[in-house]
Amino acid sequence: MHKPVMYSKENERQDWLLHMEKFSLMKDIKDDKEAMSSFVRFLKEITFSQDETIIQEGSNDPRMFFLTSGEVRVSKKTPSGEHYVVAILNSHQYPFFGEGAMLDEDSRGASIVSQTRCECLVLGKQEFEEFSKMFPQYALPIIKRIAQTMMKRLRKLNSDFVTLYRAFVSEVSGEIIEKK
Repeated sequence: MHKPVMYSKENERQDWLLHMEKFSLMKDIKDDKEAMSSFVRFLKEITFSQDETIIQEGSNDPRMFFLTSGEVRVSKKTPSGEHYVVAILNSHQYPFFGEGAMLDEDSRGASIVSQTRCECLVLGKQEFEEFSKMFPQYALPIIKRIAQTMMKRLRKLNSDFVTLYRAFVSEVSGEIIEKK
């Protein structure tokens, strides 16, 4: 007969460490147990029900999220007010989102809604600033990864914009030629 396992804060933190090591944001410090343990101390876990808004486009929510279970959809509002799904993220991809809130206080550029029941480890801006002051040697690699992630997304956005522009010009040019 098995004895029941008492689930303590220490067990919870160990689980969080195992999750956090897999996120690309932690790549530069994942092998440093002290760094990882220090970072995990600043996280909170939040569970979201299916179809619950995690981040609302246009809000000023100062938190970053690490998806540890479930699936979310990322959407943007069109000029007509419809939601256009930009991406579906699954916890097996180890996605994080809201990282821009760690660097500035601008409003959110997209909405994130749970497709399924989701669990996230959450880091607030104030907690990240406290972590950065206490452990600057660990914070710098994380900030660098945030900047790299944002640059990668910006390059993709630029590429998508050029593609859309070319398609638009091609369509307009075709219409003008057809009218002649």
